[in-house]
Amino acid sequence: MKFIHTGDIHLGAHPENKKEWAAKRGDEIWESFERLIKKIKMQPVDLLIIAGDMFHRQPLLREVREVDYLLSTIPDTKIVICAGNHDAIKKGSFYDGFKWSENVIFIDDKNITKVDIPELNTCVYGLSYHETEIQENLYDHIIVEDIDKINILVAHGGDEKHIPISKKKLAMSGFDYVALGHIHKPEMDEKNRMAYCGSLEPIDMNDMGERGYIYGEVTKNSLELEFVPFAKRIYKEIDFQVTTTATNMEIRHRLTDMIEENGKDNMFKIFFSG
Repeated sequence: MKFIHTGDIHLGAHPENKKEWAAKRGDEIWESFERLIKKIKMQPVDLLIIAGDMFHRQPLLREVREVDYLLSTIPDTKIVICAGNHDAIKKGSFYDGFKWSENVIFIDDKNITKVDIPELNTCVYGLSYHETEIQENLYDHIIVEDIDKINILVAHGGDEKHIPISKKKLAMSGFDYVALGHIHKPEMDEKNRMAYCGSLEPIDMNDMGERGYIYGEVTKNSLELEFVPFAKRIYKEIDFQVTTTATNMEIRHRLTDMIEENGKDNMFKIFFSG
């Protein structure tokens, strides 16, 4: 089975919100999500996993409808979504009771729920946040029920305030793949059959390095994972050595060259020394 694992998309976020380009960056997050759906339309996968925090905050109804429309354009792909800590299903949430397209499975229960996808011979387990902080180890004691099917856990969390995770216990739980969300830096652990997809776009200046999604192929006997860089822009660090003889124009020219070499569309944190 072919799948794409994404999450922490944070639609509605405006990185660098005090800067003049903040609105443009907010639009680029939506555009990257749309690009991902268009890519799946051109190169179909069986399953799309969105492991929480699709939105940066409580979504507006029109925003949920926009997402549902995009997902409806890939009807041959099954889609599993859960709410994370940023878009938790609180009182009055437009997630609550929303009727999604037929190919979308929204796991809205606050307790671990199993969803069967017979056409993929797959069971997906997961839960949604109903509050912004959950300190219980809710993923530690799950045991798969049908070992003959492909079993996937969608798990948003991993720190002390957002469902602490024991990777050792998860590795022993019998899942063929654990799709992790919440940590924005991508991290693959094929040996233990799990991965953090990271954020689709960098959300703040601490999100250094490549951002994208996980492409995978899973069977009962094998798992292959690939991190696919996909962000329009990334944050990068540059160390810049200054000499006592350097002129302002020389510094400007050298910086311009370094930025060109590292991708002029990216965002840079520059450290001057010397």
